[in-house]
Amino acid sequence: MKAQEVHSILRETLTPALHANAFIPVTKGKKAWYREGNKFQIVKFQLDQHFGYIPLLGGRLFLRAWLSEILHDQPEGSVRPWTPMELMPTAVRAEMNELKNRVLHKLIRQDWDTLLGTLADAHARALLLKARSDLSASLTTRFDETQRLDAMSYLDADDVYLWGKFLATSIPSVVESLNQRDRSQRTEG
Repeated sequence: MKAQEVHSILRETLTPALHANAFIPVTKGKKAWYREGNKFQIVKFQLDQHFGYIPLLGGRLFLRAWLSEILHDQPEGSVRPWTPMELMPTAVRAEMNELKNRVLHKLIRQDWDTLLGTLADAHARALLLKARSDLSASLTTRFDETQRLDAMSYLDADDVYLWGKFLATSIPSVVESLNQRDRSQRTEG
């Protein structure tokens, strides 16, 4: 999947929920959105910058959020953006884990033998087999509230729609978390 297609699906599924919660796009591409509080409350939906989309392994997308005095589509300097782990309550993260497992099952059920057979490079085959093993191992992990959930894997447009709908229903909990952080920083400052 091309990044443009992923972002198009995310815009389609997330824009109504973001507008309903008073978010405005930071840029024309609508990858980062903001709302005003004591500081700008910024959320961004980004794709994996390191590996991109690999047909056999799919791609990954991430939710990031931060507060800022200045409106930017990237966190300033040493600001570490928050992840779903810090932004979503346990019940929402448990739902996220179920969706993650659903996508991982799809990735694992692919015809790996045929796809691996087309690779001439033994090193590349070994890396992909290791990735498959890692995917399988992550399925056996039962969710608990300390489990780190960050990446949202996808193989195709159906998965991106699934994540977009999940994120759209999660926006209110993200807003609540940002509001709490915004208030606490105002009282500290």
